[in-house]
Amino acid sequence: MPPTCTTDGHTTHICEACGNSYTDNYVDAAHNYINYVCSVCKHSLIPQGYTAIDKKEQLSNITLNGKYILMCDIDMGYAEWKPIGTESTPFTGTFNGNGYSIKNIRIAKGYTTTGFFAYNNGVIENLGIENITMKNGASEMGGLVAVNNGTISNCFVTGDISSSSYLLSVGGMVGVNNGTITNCYALCNVSASATSNASSYAGGLVGENRSKISNCYASGEVKASSAEYAAYAGGLVGIQDVMFYDATITNCFAAGKVDVNAKKSTDAGGIVGWTNGSADNCWHAVDFKVKQGYDTTYEPTNIHGVETTLSTLKTTSFQKDTLKWSSNIWSFQEGYLPTLK
Repeated sequence: MPPTCTTDGHTTHICEACGNSYTDNYVDAAHNYINYVCSVCKHSLIPQGYTAIDKKEQLSNITLNGKYILMCDIDMGYAEWKPIGTESTPFTGTFNGNGYSIKNIRIAKGYTTTGFFAYNNGVIENLGIENITMKNGASEMGGLVAVNNGTISNCFVTGDISSSSYLLSVGGMVGVNNGTITNCYALCNVSASATSNASSYAGGLVGENRSKISNCYASGEVKASSAEYAAYAGGLVGIQDVMFYDATITNCFAAGKVDVNAKKSTDAGGIVGWTNGSADNCWHAVDFKVKQGYDTTYEPTNIHGVETTLSTLKTTSFQKDTLKWSSNIWSFQEGYLPTLK
């Protein structure tokens, strides 16, 4: 008897774990997924110890140290979202997007550190955040995570992210990165406008990088401004300081526009707005608009990143051979930017 949306059933499958054929499966009519369990090795589509999520209401029940896996795309319907974790109680669990996305999110105002996750000390993987809207006065802001102290891999973010506050670090995916970010991309418009005597850092992917970024890209419009002090903006990262942090950027690229306007120090770059370190095998196709004080002819620093064309970035030879990105993780199509599988 085959399963239906309302009835448990049995049919034959080949187990992806042990390769044996089996006839046991479980259908839960209350959910939007079917979980097949192998009768030979007990392998399950839901890993042991994980909680399956297939409804937006379940997202509000996430605990800080739990393990979760998405079983379908979830549309938030622009409902206001309260960021997960705080500095003293960060998220330390695992969130596996399972290749699915959380869509149409509006982040609640009133938080100084904000993203879908505010503080991450755990693992976030295989997750898409689509069409996120963030417009408030947060100091650290990222579409996925505001402050990352853990691991982020195989994730992407799309949307509009902007903040006007004191001492800003704003990124399409992460505001401040103290952990690792691998195989990720952001298609976001990012804006950081510092108030009072403070600096602003804006990056297409990360506002401030203090650790490791590899095999990532960003595309969108990045803006940073400060009426009284300094502003730094980069197609990928706003600022990176290796004097105090073991920070690296490897095998990455950026495309889009960078717009910086500040009274005092102003730096803009295709990959990094300002850094005293390096970015290895990184490339950019970025248009610049830079103003420092009253000088509208101030030249961008183009720090670390080879200038190229958008058409080159969209070639499969560049993505596979130059960047050496894996076809097991990325989908390549000639004439397009890569996407995650």
